[in-house]
Amino acid sequence: MSLEQLRAERDRINEAIALLMGEAPAEDKKRKPNKNKGKPTVWGDFSKKIQAEHKEQIAQYKAAHPGEKSAHLAYVTQYRKDNEALYEAFKVTWKEAHPDLASETESVKAEDAKPKRVISEEQKAKMKAGREKKKAEKDAAKAEAEAAVLAAVTPVVTPVVTPVVTPVVPVVPVVPAVEPAVAKPKKKVKA
Repeated sequence: MSLEQLRAERDRINEAIALLMGEAPAEDKKRKPNKNKGKPTVWGDFSKKIQAEHKEQIAQYKAAHPGEKSAHLAYVTQYRKDNEALYEAFKVTWKEAHPDLASETESVKAEDAKPKRVISEEQKAKMKAGREKKKAEKDAAKAEAEAAVLAAVTPVVTPVVTPVVTPVVPVVPVVPAVEPAVAKPKKKVKA
């Protein structure tokens, strides 16, 4: 097999394993765009304020955590947790200073929340039956895929054909049986 064929075979096997494990094939997941992009927010302005006021402490925090990405944001988050009352006061003053943006950022959160719908018992039963049907179909597809993988991965063993040889009986020369010689009567010798 060539290198490309081996790689293609490996990819096919990896996909089959992922399917058996119940994982979806790797795909690029697209993130939902941020609705507040480019607009000031309470957290963003609070973060800028703390970073401006605490430059030395942030530098010390970064030195203490050299491998941490965005260490300045981790510092601001911890500062907020330690000084919750200060953040709440900042939030109130920020909303007073930005009434149009404050209501807009709150409405963004309200848009994301879906109203709760009322579902009848009959509809719940239909939904449950649908889920069970899909589960059965998924299990059948999984079993089929597993069988296909096993068929693809299991090497094909061709039976070894050995020539049928009849046992050779060694040929032993047949020697005719010799009749015992009858002794001839001895002649008497005259003395």
